Amino acid sequence: MIIGDDFYNSTKPLSHYLKPLLKEKIVADFLRSLLGNETENAIQDLLQEKYDNKGGIAYDLIMDIILNNSDCVHTCSAEGSAAGKFPVFILQLGPVFWVQAPDFDDVGFFSTKKDAIDFIKAEWQPYSVNCNG
Repeated sequence: MIIGDDFYNSTKPLSHYLKPLLKEKIVADFLRSLLGNETENAIQDLLQEKYDNKGGIAYDLIMDIILNNSDCVHTCSAEGSAAGKFPVFILQLGPVFWVQAPDFDDVGFFSTKKDAIDFIKAEWQPYSVNCNG
């Protein structure tokens, strides 16, 4: 699960990225393969923020696509937790960036890699964070 705009001010909701995400081949192909003839109806419900039926299914599928198909575009390191030094990953799928670190909730969504790095530096300030590179 990705924690987002309802918890952190610097993130944007998935709905902010739906139109560009739907243009991503991996998203469009995956939705068509699972929803078949209902794909267009599900997308319309999704864009109208109707999550009670097909729109909700499409929303969940897009979240799964993001979680399982994003590429790591940057790695930061942090230390100071009970685990010692740990990696902080910035992942991307199309226009969406998000942050993942062991023993922490995933956080997203961000419009740029820089926004994600700024978030890491601000929110994980108690830890010694290095996002160079």
